[in-house]
Amino acid sequence: MVVVGDVIASKIIEKLVEVGFDYAADQFFARRRRMNDELQRLKDALPRIRAVVNAAESGQGEITGDDLDEWLWQLKDAVYMASDVLDDLDYTEIQKRVETDAAGSGPRGSKVSGFISDSKRRVSKFSKRAFKSDPTLEKLRGAVKRLSEVAAGVEVFNRLVTERNQQQQQQQQQQEQLRETGPIVRERDVLGRDGERKEVLQWLTRAPIANEDHEGISLFSIVGLGGVGKTTLAQVVYGDDTLQSSFSIKIWVCVSTRFDVKKIKGDILEYAAQRRPDVGGLGPLQVALEALVSSKKFLLFLDDVWNDDDLSSWQTLFAPMRCGLKGSKIILTTRSEKVAEMATLALGGTTNQPKKLIPLDKSNFLSLFNRYAFVGTNPHNHGRLQSIGEQIAGRLGGLPLAAKTIGALLRSNLDDSHWMNILQSRHISDHGPQRDGVMPALMLSYYYLPKHLRPCFAFLSTFPQDHRFLKDDLVLMWMALGFIQQSPQNPAQAPEDIGSRYVDELAKLSFLEQYDSWINASTQRLEEVYIMHDLLHDLSSKVSHGECFTFVGDMSINQIPNTVRHLYFETGDLGLLKDMDKWKNLHTLILKFNGYNDEHAVAFRQVFESLESIRVLRITIKEMEVLPCAIDKLRHLRYLSVDHRFTRLPSSICKLYHLQVLACRNIATSSVLVLNNLINLRHLLPCYLPYENDKMYRGMRKMNKMRITFLLISSLVPQLSKLVPSIIDIDAFRQEKK
Repeated sequence: MVVVGDVIASKIIEKLVEVGFDYAADQFFARRRRMNDELQRLKDALPRIRAVVNAAESGQGEITGDDLDEWLWQLKDAVYMASDVLDDLDYTEIQKRVETDAAGSGPRGSKVSGFISDSKRRVSKFSKRAFKSDPTLEKLRGAVKRLSEVAAGVEVFNRLVTERNQQQQQQQQQQEQLRETGPIVRERDVLGRDGERKEVLQWLTRAPIANEDHEGISLFSIVGLGGVGKTTLAQVVYGDDTLQSSFSIKIWVCVSTRFDVKKIKGDILEYAAQRRPDVGGLGPLQVALEALVSSKKFLLFLDDVWNDDDLSSWQTLFAPMRCGLKGSKIILTTRSEKVAEMATLALGGTTNQPKKLIPLDKSNFLSLFNRYAFVGTNPHNHGRLQSIGEQIAGRLGGLPLAAKTIGALLRSNLDDSHWMNILQSRHISDHGPQRDGVMPALMLSYYYLPKHLRPCFAFLSTFPQDHRFLKDDLVLMWMALGFIQQSPQNPAQAPEDIGSRYVDELAKLSFLEQYDSWINASTQRLEEVYIMHDLLHDLSSKVSHGECFTFVGDMSINQIPNTVRHLYFETGDLGLLKDMDKWKNLHTLILKFNGYNDEHAVAFRQVFESLESIRVLRITIKEMEVLPCAIDKLRHLRYLSVDHRFTRLPSSICKLYHLQVLACRNIATSSVLVLNNLINLRHLLPCYLPYENDKMYRGMRKMNKMRITFLLISSLVPQLSKLVPSIIDIDAFRQEKK
């Protein structure tokens, strides 16, 4: 599949249309009539583009296929082209303002919005005429023309979307039938869940505590990844004999993706009475359900629940259940902590901490894996396969569903080459059944991911498996790439805060897992570290295929797709770097190079000159002492991280007017002055900035909107460290200086 990101694409297209009409309105601008026609067609087509992109990224399989994928790639390329052109126009105006400011004839520190900003800034006619001969304006017309051409092809797919919407309800019902679960556990015994089973049973059988639960009914949620075993654990608990005397009624309902209150109530009544109720309206169903549970202590299992945004439906579902006796319980299984919070809120009880079901430990998982991979035979009779199987099991991350599906695939062919082929595959989860395998189960989670989180999640596959993501750093990269969307309800909210919420949402939805946290000794700030399950990394790679790539080890350079936009590149081969000009459209480059020497300087200058569209650049080259002066060619750069010590910053860095983040270990005093013109700079990350003769203060005071985070300054003002970890702005510097 191709992830375009309909929210981001829409904003870029809208901005292109706005700026395009502004330029075309100038009587001195050539070809304005033709461009007006193209802009109008593009504006008219935008709703249909949104509909098709959203349908394609929401798992509506009937409109997917090679033709649509090709069109989506064309759309994505055209959108990227438009974003670069808009950025160039912004850059040119910033440059003019900086130069005017330097000449002393303009306001100091003028704020210029980025191309995706919500600002309604208009470009003056003087600027348009002055730039009339600039090739950037021809690029603008080219971007409009390209997007207009791509938009013309949306009609055929838009008709398919319309037809798909008409068929959606019937197909959704079919999917629910495929996903339906029952209370009977299929395994002869369940491995590795004794502790969790006892914990849930202890909660179920404890006596009600006064004033703890609203009207005596409480809820317990089992949360975790798709395929981690939530339903199986609930089934084991349901069948436990110790519950027979504790509850008058036990009910099992599989809710699945469509939260239909009437259907759920009907399913509850059908399960309890062994027949479907004759009534179909909500009112009669409410009365019937109230009569069922009245004066009874019931236990209700709601399996596979997804509704996390409709509180009213939850309240309607729970309303008649409050007639049950004190001590009645509800157990919920879901992939999202947000669902658990919503259900608890609707019930009106106290918030119980959800039980986060973690993957199986190595020993239990390997036992389960061998049970499926060597069914009917003794693993010890297949020493070579057993060794390969242990390595395969290590890549499956402890998900029971993966053990079952991949194990079943392996047992179909007990041949060394077959097993080695699966072990060495880049994405092991692609193997197995197409309908009920581990990847379809995970893909369903992606389809239900909010739109604003999809590009953020897809970007994570740029990094290798087991990469540890620093929360703040990840947010800053998302900001630089334009993934952070300002809320219309709270336009003043800082993008850093919005991005932090994005990470929290991905964690609640089980896409990220907090690995560790600590107080940074240097900054006294809390550092939160997240990791991603290996199979979720496979999922991220699948949805970002062709756009994100990790190049490490003995890979061939030819494996990097021409369409790549986000690249993690680790090598010690200078010859490989010389091919970098093949990927001029990169937006992200994480470069780790070993063995640098001064003779490589020319090659690295050429690499920098080729990165025409780069937004995020992180380099780790231990032997490099000075950044190439060609850094000023990276006009679109917003995030620059140098993960090693170097002696100075080149003066050309002052031309990176879009730069938002500068992260470096150590720079000399003389380098500070080059920060003067970085008027969009928001963050200096762990820096040692020597102070002498007021140079640093004079170098920074012109950055009118800068937010300096994690700043460490030696010998400036010793008491400044007391301000950490709060954000320090220029006013704070002035006060400390006084």
